Amino acid sequence: ENLNSKSYLSTIKMQVLENLRCIQHAPGVQMQE
Repeated sequence: ENLNSKSYLSTIKMQVLENLRCIQHAPGVQMQE
C-alpha cells in the first residue's frame, strides 16, 4: 500500500508542477499570495 501511495502522490505532484509551469507561462496571469 505504501508503494502505491507514494507512486500515486508522486504522479499527482508531477501533474501539479506541470500545471504550475503552464500557468506561469500563460500571458496576463500573475500569482499573488
